[in-house]
Amino acid sequence: MQPWSEPALSDICTRNLIYFDPEHEAVCRRICKVIGIDLFPDCEGQHCWYLKEESWEQIRTTENQFAKASVGCFDPAVLDKMDQSLSNLLFLGERGT
Repeated sequence: MQPWSEPALSDICTRNLIYFDPEHEAVCRRICKVIGIDLFPDCEGQHCWYLKEESWEQIRTTENQFAKASVGCFDPAVLDKMDQSLSNLLFLGERGT
């Protein structure tokens, strides 16, 4: 039996993201409801779209919303970022620590 090892964020991340599109906001809203999320990335990368109750709010992304793909899922820095984030979703990218 293999010992348990902590997975990296890259092991559990979503690939081929769907980006928010104002022309299809109703579809984006439905996706949020079905899969239990409240945040969509913006295709430009500087903002994201937060579904607050029934309306969309464009917000600027912050460092606390990014993590590096190689970081462990239960790393204290990741858990702190999730606690500080508007949503419980993090984006993987170079801005992450």
